[in-house]
Amino acid sequence: MDHRPGALRGRGEDAVGGRGRPLGTGGPRRGTCLELTKFEAGPDGERPPYYRMAELYFETQADFEQAVGSPEGRAAVADLSNFATGGVTVLIGAVQE
Repeated sequence: MDHRPGALRGRGEDAVGGRGRPLGTGGPRRGTCLELTKFEAGPDGERPPYYRMAELYFETQADFEQAVGSPEGRAAVADLSNFATGGVTVLIGAVQE
């Protein structure tokens, strides 16, 4: 079963000015697939509360734990507050078949 940790990046100074790097760059990527989404205004013209979403795909829970526990994974988590000024919500799920 695939395990998919995702990170929702809130709107902050970087999002407003279009500066900074997107979530998902520089993190643990060994044995994973990375998908990035940039959110746009909805049908009503309202901006969503989130700016970007990064999803990583791992074959197993053990692969995920190994990546997050690696030096690169720990560094990526520690670096979030340096560029995601609108905050980050991290979600972890498993694909349902």
